[in-house]
Amino acid sequence: MKVARAAIVGLVILMLVAGIVWRLSRLEIGEVGATQEQASPTPPGVIIPVSPSRPALRYPLPEEIQKIPPHPDAVSFGQGKAEEEPAKLLNLFEVFRRELGAFPSGEDNRQMMNALCGMNPGMLAIFPRDHPRLDPEAGLLDAWGRPFVFHLISHEYLEIRSIGRDGEIFSADDIVVPGPRNP
Repeated sequence: MKVARAAIVGLVILMLVAGIVWRLSRLEIGEVGATQEQASPTPPGVIIPVSPSRPALRYPLPEEIQKIPPHPDAVSFGQGKAEEEPAKLLNLFEVFRRELGAFPSGEDNRQMMNALCGMNPGMLAIFPRDHPRLDPEAGLLDAWGRPFVFHLISHEYLEIRSIGRDGEIFSADDIVVPGPRNP
């Protein structure tokens, strides 16, 4: 009886070890902490595509960023009425969401705009990094020279706010898109 119990326990342990070894052999590089650079050096000039469904292992270098054809709203941003700018910007974020499956998950203007400028898992640059409205920290300024405010409400709802001429947030002259939601 003791021999049979020891054999069963030994068999269970052997199966667990075999399962762990099998699972580790099936992991992709990056899932256990290795970086692309540690796994296999990439020759200079070779761009490694990153799947939008999988997080990037590192931020892309400027030469790695893929540029999709310029969106008309990105080209004309800052030309026209100040009241139309938040809507144009929301259209650009909708392009981002369509291409990558979700809005960027940044916490502030700079992080959101960096994502729109190509610092994203798909390395897609939807907004030009050299746009004159981007401040030195890559935050986007409205027509009055104040940073836009982004509020990611859900994975399907992004609110963009220009604080307007008075510089006061949540005042009557704020320009907000997509606008208030109906309950």
